[in-house]
Amino acid sequence: TALEALGFTLADFDPNDMSTWEPLFAAYVEANPGKYPLNVEGEVIDRAYNHVINVVGTNGPIGVVFDNANPAGTAASFISRYENPVYKDFVTTMNGFYNAGYVDPDQGIPETAGNSVSTRRDSGDFLVSTFAYAPGAENMISASASAAQGSDVVIAWAPSWSSPIASSESAIGSGLAVYAGTQYAPEAVTFLNLMASDAVIGNLMAEGVEGEGYTVTDGVAWRTADRGGWANWRYGVVGNTSAATPLGDVEANGNEWVNQKAFNNSGVGVKSGLFNNVEVIDAYNACQAVIESYAVPFGSGALDVSNYDAFIAELKAAGVDTVLEAALSQQADFFAQ
Repeated sequence: TALEALGFTLADFDPNDMSTWEPLFAAYVEANPGKYPLNVEGEVIDRAYNHVINVVGTNGPIGVVFDNANPAGTAASFISRYENPVYKDFVTTMNGFYNAGYVDPDQGIPETAGNSVSTRRDSGDFLVSTFAYAPGAENMISASASAAQGSDVVIAWAPSWSSPIASSESAIGSGLAVYAGTQYAPEAVTFLNLMASDAVIGNLMAEGVEGEGYTVTDGVAWRTADRGGWANWRYGVVGNTSAATPLGDVEANGNEWVNQKAFNNSGVGVKSGLFNNVEVIDAYNACQAVIESYAVPFGSGALDVSNYDAFIAELKAAGVDTVLEAALSQQADFFAQ
């Protein structure tokens, strides 16, 4: 409806073609002086638009680029993420958006960006934003914005990835593990297995006490309303190894659970390999420090592309080639096994 009020439809917005965004933004600014149509997370929009899987950390120097049309067929080689050829073009386009007044200047400053993004997300005061998507997340964001605005705000989705993507790298941060030095390691592993296989124990750990934290309807556990909203992080592809019970406080008919199962079943795996950065930790940390100065300003458009070569030069000086060499060596070993 926000687009229709400006004379457009959702079909006029292509998440994979930024040239289609500009007319929408221009019309929004003309109709809403002083407001910003693009609510942008500088380190998220880059990955979504350029189809990059980040490796080890959100702002780490290593990534994997996949073919969105055929992710399973991607030759998923580790790359120096910010030397990706399309990144420079992306920065140029974002800088044009920023200079045209489409982005809140606070979102170009690392210290204020996060708060600005979340504030505008809660208020629904934007035209286009980035979200980590899993079915049901639109209800959570819509409900939050509606509560802040005091009126109904409904989020319409235009996914930039055609299918759910799970990589071997992303699985690292989404599992439960037991340290090798744990005093009672066998017992701890036994308990994890129990939590993943016994519905009663799983629900107890994930949702609390039956009748207080959740209720069971038709054999399915539903979280009670006072326990918060839909947690898409738990239920997405490679979401978590803890028990995945559906939540009934956003859509009472349970469509989220049905949609989430279909979403996960359609997931496509990308074999990216695993990277342990310990052996090059000094260079890795030095690269990350450089990235922390540039990624948010570049991703939001606040920093002109003329600074790109200096960014890459600083990454080189920090040891990005050393990090990439180590990552590629580990990846080769991973594939060989």
